[in-house]
Amino acid sequence: MKASNLLFGALGFVLLTSGNAHAGGYDRVEEMSGKDFFSHFDFVTDEDPTHGFVDYVRQSRANYLGIIGVDPITGSVRLDVEHKDTAYGRGRAAVRLSSKQTYTTGLFIIDVNHVPEGNGVWPAFWSFGPDWPNSGEIDIIEGINNQPYNQSTLH
Repeated sequence: MKASNLLFGALGFVLLTSGNAHAGGYDRVEEMSGKDFFSHFDFVTDEDPTHGFVDYVRQSRANYLGIIGVDPITGSVRLDVEHKDTAYGRGRAAVRLSSKQTYTTGLFIIDVNHVPEGNGVWPAFWSFGPDWPNSGEIDIIEGINNQPYNQSTLH
């Protein structure tokens, strides 16, 4: 099975894989949360493959704009979009993260407090193969604009 990356636009998650210690159980192999959350991801700054009016920014710019953060008390991770200034150039500053690690199997648990909605919003949590889009993707969480339901798909 080919390895895939996780593309993330939400809060934090835990990766579990089936373990040998006990039949039918799982072992935690990675947790991406709290102050270390962003160290597990690359900040993708490519142009938007869907040709949206968005400028995916690197981590230093996202910090400067205040569109990413970790609550020092709760450890909650926050991903936002720049919404104070007029958008120009490639579009409104936003964050697109891709896991540094690739996976061939696993049980992924994600804990999301809020998924944004509204015009021009496209929050997503998905996986993709090494030759995306030719190797397909699995959309785990995907919300587009004002659609009232999550769109989970395999394609």
